[in-house]
Amino acid sequence: LMNKHGVQELINFYTTLSDRVLVSLTITDELNMGFQMFQTANARGTPLTSYDMFRAFCIKILSNL
Repeated sequence: LMNKHGVQELINFYTTLSDRVLVSLTITDELNMGFQMFQTANARGTPLTSYDMFRAFCIKILSNL
């Protein structure tokens, strides 16, 4: 069982998520378009790391094989 402190932490966590996190579902019929949309959308928010960009690029290339 959670104590009162644990319950308050859970409430604070939920509040933070609901106030600061936006989830977007985008569906496309073409995988390449999906990766392009991923890169475009993420370039406008928190900058993607080089690893993020490299990983998306590798998945895109491997999906074409």
